[in-house]
Amino acid sequence: MLLLELLSFVFVFVFVFGRKFSARFRFRPDLGVSYDNNLKFGPHISHIVSKAALRAKLILKCFQSRDPELSTTAFCTFVRHILEYCSVVWSPMLKRDIHKIQTVQRRFTKRLNGL
Repeated sequence: MLLLELLSFVFVFVFVFGRKFSARFRFRPDLGVSYDNNLKFGPHISHIVSKAALRAKLILKCFQSRDPELSTTAFCTFVRHILEYCSVVWSPMLKRDIHKIQTVQRRFTKRLNGL
């Protein structure tokens, strides 16, 4: 029997074997930083990368000007803080995580004139 409960943003999977209960956490957010039961920050990095990429795409869509100075200021104001929030805590160590984060900025600057 498998029960799924939502308790204070913690997804808990409860497995029942006879009369014994065991619980596992899928991921747990704490101060806006989520981690899984192995203390890996993969879910958090995937979430912030998708959120920052969407915000960067909206900047390019909403601003008609492709002036590099204006666009980089908008990027630093609206996108960069998403990528840097609590980065001291979840400091990316794996190359794939670093590459995911750098892809957001690389994709944004590729669409600007003169950069």
